[in-house]
Amino acid sequence: MARLSRGCLRCRQRRVRCDEGRPSCRRCINRNEVCEGYRDEASIIFRHETDKVIEHVRASQALSPPSSKASSQPSARKRSRSVDAASRQSSSVPGQNADPSTLAPGEATGIKLKNPRPWLKALPSEMMPPVEEQAVGNFMEKYVIYPCNQTSSPGFLEHLPCMFQEVNVNGRYALRWAVRGAAYADLSKDQDSDILASKALQCYGMALSALGDSLATPGKVPDDYDLMTVVVLDIFEVAPHNRS
Repeated sequence: MARLSRGCLRCRQRRVRCDEGRPSCRRCINRNEVCEGYRDEASIIFRHETDKVIEHVRASQALSPPSSKASSQPSARKRSRSVDAASRQSSSVPGQNADPSTLAPGEATGIKLKNPRPWLKALPSEMMPPVEEQAVGNFMEKYVIYPCNQTSSPGFLEHLPCMFQEVNVNGRYALRWAVRGAAYADLSKDQDSDILASKALQCYGMALSALGDSLATPGKVPDDYDLMTVVVLDIFEVAPHNRS
């Protein structure tokens, strides 16, 4: 892996050695130019290697000769198996296709949440979003940190809201259940609710099972959804909440 230069932007563009002076390097001062600053340390330590991994996998697939008809459709074999796990779990009860991470009517009673639209003094009950949606929204608001601007250091979980919306479409249930489990766990502490804590543990177990199925696929490279699921499950394990 090539070593990234720690020089300022101007020196890297000119391909000259930078003395890394702060706040401005000596070369920029001598050229009477504005020193544009340096790379963020996080971008030097953590390298984005997704494109290289994809290229390596494609090259390996191109070199391996097809052995049977089954090998002619690798994408079908190597897709996330969390979808199949969710299908098995939802179809285990005949006629029931509801998301098992959704709160039952009895579990949602007694939960008091803030008005999600405080500019409306009296929000009709039919306009109130579901408890699950509000719990996830509170979790995102508490843990997701967005970068201040394009040149600032990266945020924390800034891609999670978009990825969570995508799992509703693509059926990547491991991440969906992990987020809901962490959201319920966080809410159980504020509400002092053993019911929410029990539901959080149920979602945590389903997420672990779905993640295990996804990673057990032979030859599958963990994707962004698998990795984000691991991060959210880690938050669940370290965050304080009711342990039922």
